[in-house]
Amino acid sequence: MKVFTFLGISSVATIIGWLIRRWWKQRVRIEVDVFEVISDPALLLPKLFGTENDNSPLADHRIKYQPRDPDQDIQIELKAALNRTRYLLITAPTGYGKTREAGVLAQTMMLEGWRVLRIKTGWLDVPKTLPKELNNNRSRILILLDDLNGLFSTGDLTQSPRAEQIPMLSQTSYHDRLLQVLDTLEGMCTKTEIRVLATARSEADQWKALNYDAKDKLWERFKIIEVSEPANITIVKLLDETTKQANLEAKEDEFEAIAQKSDGTYRNILLNMRRWQVQNKTVSKDDFTDTLNGSWQDVFDRAVRKHPAVQYIYDAIEILRQTGIDLLATLVEPTATIIWGGNFFQRLQRQRTI
Repeated sequence: MKVFTFLGISSVATIIGWLIRRWWKQRVRIEVDVFEVISDPALLLPKLFGTENDNSPLADHRIKYQPRDPDQDIQIELKAALNRTRYLLITAPTGYGKTREAGVLAQTMMLEGWRVLRIKTGWLDVPKTLPKELNNNRSRILILLDDLNGLFSTGDLTQSPRAEQIPMLSQTSYHDRLLQVLDTLEGMCTKTEIRVLATARSEADQWKALNYDAKDKLWERFKIIEVSEPANITIVKLLDETTKQANLEAKEDEFEAIAQKSDGTYRNILLNMRRWQVQNKTVSKDDFTDTLNGSWQDVFDRAVRKHPAVQYIYDAIEILRQTGIDLLATLVEPTATIIWGGNFFQRLQRQRTI
Protein backbone atom coordinates (compact mmCIF):
# COMPACT_ATOMS: atom_id res chain seq x y z
CA MET A 1 0.00 0.00 0.00
CA LYS A 2 1.40 3.38 -0.95
CA VAL A 3 2.28 5.74 1.88
CA PHE A 4 1.54 8.83 -0.18
CA THR A 5 -0.87 9.46 -2.97
CA PHE A 6 0.24 11.93 -5.62
CA LEU A 7 -1.60 14.76 -3.86
CA GLY A 8 -0.26 13.62 -0.52
CA ILE A 9 3.33 13.79 -1.73
CA SER A 10 2.80 17.27 -3.13
CA SER A 11 1.25 18.58 0.08
CA VAL A 12 3.96 17.33 2.43
CA ALA A 13 6.96 17.83 0.15
CA THR A 14 7.58 21.42 1.21
CA ILE A 15 7.40 20.63 4.93
CA ILE A 16 9.64 17.57 4.76
CA GLY A 17 12.04 19.38 2.45
CA TRP A 18 12.32 22.23 4.97
CA LEU A 19 12.97 19.75 7.78
CA ILE A 20 15.65 18.00 5.74
CA ARG A 21 17.35 21.28 4.93
CA ARG A 22 17.44 22.23 8.61
CA TRP A 23 18.77 18.84 9.54
CA TRP A 24 21.36 18.88 6.78
CA LYS A 25 22.95 22.22 7.62
CA GLN A 26 26.32 21.32 6.22
CA ARG A 27 26.85 20.40 2.60
CA VAL A 28 27.32 16.70 1.98
CA ARG A 29 30.83 15.44 2.34
CA ILE A 30 31.82 12.38 0.36
CA GLU A 31 35.31 11.06 0.99
CA VAL A 32 36.16 8.98 -2.04
CA ASP A 33 39.02 8.98 -4.48
CA VAL A 34 37.46 10.66 -7.51
CA PHE A 35 40.35 9.73 -9.81
CA GLU A 36 40.26 6.15 -11.08
CA VAL A 37 42.87 4.88 -13.50
CA ILE A 38 41.71 2.10 -15.84
CA SER A 39 44.37 0.43 -17.98
CA ASP A 40 42.58 -2.78 -18.96
CA PRO A 41 39.98 -2.30 -21.75
CA ALA A 42 38.05 -5.34 -20.50
CA LEU A 43 37.40 -3.63 -17.17
CA LEU A 44 36.20 -0.34 -18.58
CA LEU A 45 32.54 -1.08 -19.37
CA PRO A 46 31.86 -3.02 -16.15
CA LYS A 47 33.19 -0.04 -14.18
CA LEU A 48 31.21 2.52 -16.19
CA PHE A 49 27.96 0.57 -15.86
CA GLY A 50 28.63 -0.48 -12.26
CA THR A 51 28.12 -4.14 -13.20
CA GLU A 52 31.48 -5.57 -12.16
CA ASN A 53 29.80 -8.19 -9.96
CA ASP A 54 26.96 -8.97 -12.37
CA ASN A 55 27.66 -12.15 -14.33
CA SER A 56 24.21 -12.47 -15.90
CA PRO A 57 24.07 -12.60 -19.73
CA LEU A 58 21.98 -9.41 -19.76
CA ALA A 59 24.37 -7.34 -17.65
CA ASP A 60 25.04 -4.04 -19.42
CA HIS A 61 28.72 -4.71 -20.01
CA ARG A 62 27.90 -8.06 -21.64
CA ILE A 63 25.57 -6.58 -24.25
CA LYS A 64 27.33 -6.47 -27.61
CA TYR A 65 27.80 -3.01 -29.08
CA GLN A 66 25.43 -2.31 -31.98
CA PRO A 67 26.14 0.62 -34.35
CA ARG A 68 23.04 2.80 -34.13
CA ASP A 69 22.92 3.52 -37.87
CA PRO A 70 24.12 0.92 -40.42
CA ASP A 71 24.83 3.73 -42.91
CA GLN A 72 27.01 5.72 -40.52
CA ASP A 73 30.16 4.73 -38.64
CA ILE A 74 29.59 6.92 -35.60
CA GLN A 75 32.63 5.52 -33.81
CA ILE A 76 34.97 6.74 -36.56
CA GLU A 77 33.31 10.16 -36.46
CA LEU A 78 33.58 10.37 -32.67
CA LYS A 79 37.22 9.33 -32.68
CA ALA A 80 38.10 11.83 -35.40
CA ALA A 81 36.35 14.62 -33.51
CA LEU A 82 38.10 13.71 -30.25
CA ASN A 83 41.55 13.66 -31.85
CA ARG A 84 40.87 16.87 -33.75
CA THR A 85 39.48 18.97 -30.88
CA ARG A 86 40.85 16.99 -27.87
CA TYR A 87 37.58 17.64 -25.99
CA LEU A 88 34.44 15.70 -26.98
CA LEU A 89 31.00 15.77 -25.37
CA ILE A 90 28.55 13.06 -26.47
CA THR A 91 24.94 14.03 -25.80
CA ALA A 92 21.53 12.40 -26.25
CA PRO A 93 18.33 11.85 -24.27
CA THR A 94 18.28 9.28 -21.47
CA GLY A 95 18.54 5.69 -22.67
CA TYR A 96 20.12 6.36 -26.08
CA GLY A 97 23.41 4.64 -25.26
CA LYS A 98 25.78 7.56 -24.64
CA THR A 99 27.83 5.66 -22.05
CA ARG A 100 28.26 2.70 -24.37
CA GLU A 101 29.38 4.92 -27.27
CA ALA A 102 31.89 6.65 -25.01
CA GLY A 103 33.03 3.36 -23.50
CA VAL A 104 33.59 1.68 -26.86
CA LEU A 105 35.49 4.72 -28.11
CA ALA A 106 37.62 4.72 -24.95
CA GLN A 107 38.37 1.02 -25.41
CA THR A 108 39.58 1.73 -28.94
CA MET A 109 41.83 4.49 -27.61
CA MET A 110 43.15 2.16 -24.91
CA LEU A 111 44.17 -0.37 -27.54
CA GLU A 112 46.29 2.43 -29.02
CA GLY A 113 48.11 3.03 -25.76
CA TRP A 114 45.87 5.52 -23.98
CA ARG A 115 45.14 5.11 -20.26
CA VAL A 116 41.72 6.14 -18.95
CA LEU A 117 41.59 8.55 -16.02
CA ARG A 118 37.99 8.45 -14.93
CA ILE A 119 36.61 11.24 -12.74
CA LYS A 120 33.93 9.91 -10.41
CA THR A 121 31.46 11.45 -7.97
CA GLY A 122 32.99 13.07 -4.92
CA TRP A 123 35.01 16.09 -3.86
CA LEU A 124 36.98 17.23 -6.91
CA ASP A 125 40.15 19.07 -6.01
CA VAL A 126 43.23 20.02 -7.99
CA PRO A 127 45.70 17.13 -7.78
CA LYS A 128 49.25 17.86 -6.68
CA THR A 129 50.59 14.89 -8.62
CA LEU A 130 49.33 12.38 -11.14
CA PRO A 131 47.60 9.29 -9.69
CA LYS A 132 50.23 6.74 -8.67
CA GLU A 133 48.65 4.13 -10.98
CA LEU A 134 49.98 6.10 -13.95
CA ASN A 135 53.53 5.40 -12.73
CA ASN A 136 54.50 8.99 -13.46
CA ASN A 137 53.92 8.30 -17.16
CA ARG A 138 52.58 11.59 -18.53
CA SER A 139 51.74 10.42 -22.03
CA ARG A 140 48.39 9.47 -23.57
CA ILE A 141 45.88 10.15 -20.80
CA LEU A 142 42.19 10.01 -21.67
CA ILE A 143 40.07 11.80 -19.07
CA LEU A 144 36.60 10.27 -18.94
CA LEU A 145 33.62 12.18 -17.51
CA ASP A 146 30.53 10.01 -17.83
CA ASP A 147 27.18 11.65 -16.98
CA LEU A 148 28.31 15.23 -16.54
CA ASN A 149 24.81 16.17 -15.36
CA GLY A 150 25.15 13.92 -12.34
CA LEU A 151 28.75 14.96 -11.67
CA PHE A 152 27.77 18.64 -11.65
CA SER A 153 24.63 18.19 -9.53
CA THR A 154 26.42 16.09 -6.93
CA GLY A 155 29.67 18.03 -7.14
CA ASP A 156 28.06 21.33 -6.19
CA LEU A 157 26.58 19.68 -3.09
CA THR A 158 29.76 17.95 -1.97
CA GLN A 159 31.72 19.60 0.81
CA SER A 160 35.44 20.22 0.80
CA PRO A 161 37.29 17.95 3.28
CA ARG A 162 39.06 21.11 4.48
CA ALA A 163 35.81 22.82 5.48
CA GLU A 164 35.90 21.36 9.00
CA GLN A 165 39.39 22.77 9.63
CA ILE A 166 38.62 26.10 7.94
CA PRO A 167 34.96 26.96 8.69
CA MET A 168 35.02 30.19 6.64
CA LEU A 169 36.50 28.44 3.60
CA SER A 170 34.58 29.48 0.50
CA GLN A 171 33.69 26.74 -1.95
CA THR A 172 34.04 27.19 -5.67
CA SER A 173 31.55 25.63 -8.06
CA TYR A 174 32.08 22.18 -9.55
CA HIS A 175 32.39 23.89 -12.92
CA ASP A 176 35.34 25.99 -11.72
CA ARG A 177 37.02 23.10 -9.93
CA LEU A 178 36.71 20.88 -13.01
CA LEU A 179 38.24 23.61 -15.16
CA GLN A 180 41.14 23.95 -12.72
CA VAL A 181 41.69 20.19 -12.67
CA LEU A 182 41.76 19.97 -16.46
CA ASP A 183 44.15 22.92 -16.70
CA THR A 184 46.42 21.33 -14.08
CA LEU A 185 46.50 17.97 -15.84
CA GLU A 186 47.27 19.67 -19.15
CA GLY A 187 50.09 21.55 -17.42
CA MET A 188 51.51 18.34 -15.99
CA CYS A 189 51.30 16.35 -19.21
CA THR A 190 51.10 18.99 -21.97
CA LYS A 191 47.96 19.48 -24.03
CA THR A 192 49.00 17.06 -26.76
CA GLU A 193 48.98 14.15 -24.30
CA ILE A 194 45.49 14.85 -22.92
CA ARG A 195 42.11 13.95 -24.37
CA VAL A 196 38.80 14.61 -22.58
CA LEU A 197 35.75 12.46 -23.34
CA ALA A 198 32.43 13.26 -21.67
CA THR A 199 28.75 12.34 -21.88
CA ALA A 200 25.65 14.29 -20.89
CA ARG A 201 21.90 13.88 -21.07
CA SER A 202 20.38 16.43 -23.44
CA GLU A 203 16.93 17.02 -21.95
CA ALA A 204 16.32 20.71 -21.20
CA ASP A 205 16.39 20.31 -17.43
CA GLN A 206 19.64 18.36 -17.70
CA TRP A 207 21.31 21.12 -19.70
CA LYS A 208 20.22 23.52 -16.99
CA ALA A 209 22.12 21.48 -14.41
CA LEU A 210 25.30 22.12 -16.41
CA ASN A 211 24.68 25.88 -16.66
CA TYR A 212 25.88 25.53 -20.25
CA ASP A 213 27.15 28.57 -22.14
CA ALA A 214 28.88 28.08 -25.49
CA LYS A 215 31.21 31.03 -24.75
CA ASP A 216 32.20 29.74 -21.32
CA LYS A 217 35.89 28.88 -20.80
CA LEU A 218 35.07 25.25 -20.06
CA TRP A 219 32.35 24.58 -22.59
CA GLU A 220 34.05 26.32 -25.52
CA ARG A 221 36.67 23.56 -25.45
CA PHE A 222 34.18 20.80 -26.21
CA LYS A 223 33.06 19.56 -29.58
CA ILE A 224 29.46 18.48 -28.98
CA ILE A 225 28.02 15.58 -30.95
CA GLU A 226 24.39 14.62 -30.43
CA VAL A 227 23.93 10.94 -31.24
CA SER A 228 20.69 9.79 -32.84
CA GLU A 229 18.31 7.13 -31.66
CA PRO A 230 19.14 3.65 -32.94
CA ALA A 231 17.60 2.61 -36.25
CA ASN A 232 14.97 -0.14 -36.25
CA ILE A 233 17.36 -2.54 -37.95
CA THR A 234 19.79 -1.98 -35.09
CA ILE A 235 17.11 -2.84 -32.52
CA VAL A 236 16.22 -5.98 -34.48
CA LYS A 237 19.86 -7.06 -34.45
CA LEU A 238 20.11 -6.30 -30.74
CA LEU A 239 17.04 -8.43 -30.04
CA ASP A 240 18.32 -11.28 -32.20
CA GLU A 241 21.79 -11.46 -30.68
CA THR A 242 20.79 -10.80 -27.08
CA THR A 243 17.91 -13.28 -26.94
CA LYS A 244 20.30 -15.97 -28.15
CA GLN A 245 22.97 -14.85 -25.69
CA ALA A 246 20.48 -15.06 -22.79
CA ASN A 247 18.86 -18.22 -24.17
CA LEU A 248 15.43 -16.56 -24.26
CA GLU A 249 12.52 -18.05 -26.18
CA ALA A 250 11.47 -15.52 -28.79
CA LYS A 251 9.13 -14.92 -31.70
CA GLU A 252 11.82 -13.76 -34.09
CA ASP A 253 9.33 -12.73 -36.77
CA GLU A 254 8.03 -10.08 -34.34
CA PHE A 255 11.38 -8.34 -33.75
CA GLU A 256 10.63 -5.72 -36.40
CA ALA A 257 7.25 -4.96 -34.82
CA ILE A 258 8.90 -4.61 -31.42
CA ALA A 259 11.44 -2.18 -32.87
CA GLN A 260 8.65 -0.09 -34.37
CA LYS A 261 6.70 -0.03 -31.10
CA SER A 262 9.65 0.95 -28.94
CA ASP A 263 10.41 4.52 -27.88
CA GLY A 264 13.77 4.50 -29.66
CA THR A 265 15.98 3.80 -26.65
CA TYR A 266 18.36 0.91 -26.09
CA ARG A 267 17.50 1.05 -22.41
CA ASN A 268 13.83 0.21 -22.96
CA ILE A 269 14.71 -2.86 -25.01
CA LEU A 270 17.09 -4.14 -22.34
CA LEU A 271 14.62 -3.54 -19.50
CA ASN A 272 11.97 -5.50 -21.38
CA MET A 273 14.43 -8.33 -22.00
CA ARG A 274 15.35 -8.51 -18.34
CA ARG A 275 11.66 -8.66 -17.44
CA TRP A 276 11.10 -11.48 -19.94
CA GLN A 277 14.05 -13.35 -18.47
CA VAL A 278 12.92 -12.94 -14.86
CA GLN A 279 9.34 -13.92 -15.67
CA ASN A 280 10.47 -16.71 -18.01
CA LYS A 281 8.30 -15.34 -20.80
CA THR A 282 8.56 -15.45 -24.58
CA VAL A 283 9.90 -12.32 -26.30
CA SER A 284 6.91 -11.01 -28.24
CA LYS A 285 5.32 -7.75 -29.39
CA ASP A 286 2.12 -8.38 -27.40
CA ASP A 287 4.05 -8.49 -24.14
CA PHE A 288 6.31 -5.52 -24.89
CA THR A 289 6.30 -2.31 -22.85
CA ASP A 290 6.52 0.47 -25.42
CA THR A 291 8.24 3.22 -23.46
CA LEU A 292 11.08 3.59 -21.02
CA ASN A 293 8.66 5.04 -18.47
CA GLY A 294 6.47 1.96 -18.77
CA SER A 295 9.47 -0.29 -18.31
CA TRP A 296 10.51 1.57 -15.20
CA GLN A 297 6.99 1.08 -13.82
CA ASP A 298 7.38 -2.66 -14.33
CA VAL A 299 10.73 -2.58 -12.55
CA PHE A 300 9.17 -0.59 -9.69
CA ASP A 301 6.20 -2.94 -9.27
CA ARG A 302 8.44 -6.01 -9.17
CA ALA A 303 10.84 -4.36 -6.75
CA VAL A 304 8.06 -3.36 -4.34
CA ARG A 305 6.64 -6.88 -4.36
CA LYS A 306 10.05 -8.26 -3.44
CA HIS A 307 11.20 -5.45 -1.11
CA PRO A 308 8.42 -3.28 0.41
CA ALA A 309 11.05 -0.74 1.52
CA VAL A 310 11.46 0.28 -2.12
CA GLN A 311 8.14 2.16 -1.89
CA TYR A 312 9.54 4.48 0.79
CA ILE A 313 12.76 5.00 -1.15
CA TYR A 314 10.77 6.09 -4.21
CA ASP A 315 8.64 8.40 -2.06
CA ALA A 316 11.82 9.92 -0.64
CA ILE A 317 13.18 10.44 -4.15
CA GLU A 318 9.95 12.16 -5.21
CA ILE A 319 10.01 14.52 -2.24
CA LEU A 320 13.68 15.42 -2.71
CA ARG A 321 13.08 16.13 -6.39
CA GLN A 322 10.12 18.38 -5.62
CA THR A 323 12.14 20.34 -3.07
CA GLY A 324 15.12 20.73 -5.40
CA ILE A 325 17.50 18.56 -3.37
CA ASP A 326 19.96 16.35 -5.27
CA LEU A 327 19.56 12.58 -5.04
CA LEU A 328 22.46 11.40 -2.91
CA ALA A 329 22.26 8.16 -0.96
CA THR A 330 23.24 10.09 2.16
CA LEU A 331 20.02 12.08 1.76
CA VAL A 332 17.65 9.54 0.23
CA GLU A 333 18.22 6.86 2.88
CA PRO A 334 17.45 8.95 6.00
CA THR A 335 14.51 10.61 4.23
CA ALA A 336 13.04 7.20 3.41
CA THR A 337 13.50 6.19 7.05
CA ILE A 338 11.63 9.31 8.21
CA ILE A 339 8.77 8.57 5.80
CA TRP A 340 8.51 4.94 6.90
CA GLY A 341 8.24 6.11 10.50
CA GLY A 342 7.73 3.85 13.51
CA ASN A 343 9.11 3.88 17.04
CA PHE A 344 12.82 4.11 17.84
CA PHE A 345 13.54 0.39 17.48
CA GLN A 346 11.42 0.07 14.34
CA ARG A 347 13.30 2.97 12.74
CA LEU A 348 16.63 1.29 13.46
CA GLN A 349 15.47 -1.91 11.79
CA ARG A 350 13.91 -0.07 8.88
CA GLN A 351 17.04 1.98 8.35
CA ARG A 352 19.02 -1.24 7.99
CA THR A 353 16.38 -2.61 5.62
CA ILE A 354 16.52 0.51 3.45
